[in-house]
Amino acid sequence: MLGDDSLSELAAPQGSEGRSKRVFIVNGSHPFLELLDEFLTVESYDVVVSFTLSVTFEQILAFDPDVLIIDIIAFDNHGWELLEQIHSSASMNQVPVIIISTSPDVIDQAKAQVERYGGDYYLAKPLDLEELLSKVNQATRSTCSSREQLAPERDSSGTAPRLRP
Repeated sequence: MLGDDSLSELAAPQGSEGRSKRVFIVNGSHPFLELLDEFLTVESYDVVVSFTLSVTFEQILAFDPDVLIIDIIAFDNHGWELLEQIHSSASMNQVPVIIISTSPDVIDQAKAQVERYGGDYYLAKPLDLEELLSKVNQATRSTCSSREQLAPERDSSGTAPRLRP
């Protein structure tokens, strides 16, 4: 993490609500999670990592991420269940998902079943960190655009209109 908080706040990629863009990562490997956490934090993202599936969906909802990165075979293939849960959730199905795997066959399977599992971007391990960053940037741009379209219009003072009874 950057040492100068004021500097990192100035450089942080901003979401539509003025907060730093958020990335939630699910993977079973502590070293891999630490690497991605450090890399994306240095790039000024808010990052939360999870190496267990038991509480992950609730953590994801609470964090309200702009993008998810999920290794679908990190938990004896339980990642598929998590993807299906996310894709079928009304509050989560608009969040872009980057699916990662060491297996090209698994990535092909995810692409073939996009209607069931969702998935917006697919990356094979070992990851090229610059390619990952590019996909995260693309995904967070699309999330922020979607949130701006859903946000209420504001008048010139920045105040959202009030509903009339």
